[in-house]
Amino acid sequence: MLANGDVVFNFEEMGLVRMTPCGVVVWKLAYRTHHSVFLDEHGDLWVSGMITRTERSFQFPNHSPPFRESTVLKISPEGELLKEISIFDVLVQNDLRGYMHLASINTWNSVVGGGIRSI
Repeated sequence: MLANGDVVFNFEEMGLVRMTPCGVVVWKLAYRTHHSVFLDEHGDLWVSGMITRTERSFQFPNHSPPFRESTVLKISPEGELLKEISIFDVLVQNDLRGYMHLASINTWNSVVGGGIRSI
């Protein structure tokens, strides 16, 4: 909840919404956001997001499409996307690339993939 009474919430995996106490939509962010929303000391919002990758990429050599790439988003109080941080990039930059391969569905296979449910 913001200081003026507006509420910002996730419409789980379908977008982020800001509404007035009377239910008027102030803005919508069309991005697959999920879970909690954090309001920082500067008034910006931080939220988890995800991108579904449908094609193979040299950046993710052991991931079989379709697969999800987790992100963290920084959003202004006006609903503008200020920053998008890839969790894969964070892992690579911190020499933790091995964690990118922990979501394998088939434990006898090191290829990460699947886990995508249809809506």
